[in-house]
Amino acid sequence: MWTLEAIAGTWKTLEARGSQRILSNQKNEKDAHVLWSLCSI
Repeated sequence: MWTLEAIAGTWKTLEARGSQRILSNQKNEKDAHVLWSLCSI
């Protein structure tokens, strides 16, 4: 059985990891968007 503390701790860890991933993904998405724009011309 999960305790609220465990859930909150796991959530904070996932949130921190997710925000780092989002930062690195934003550049990748921008690059992909540029490539997609070039391909769809």
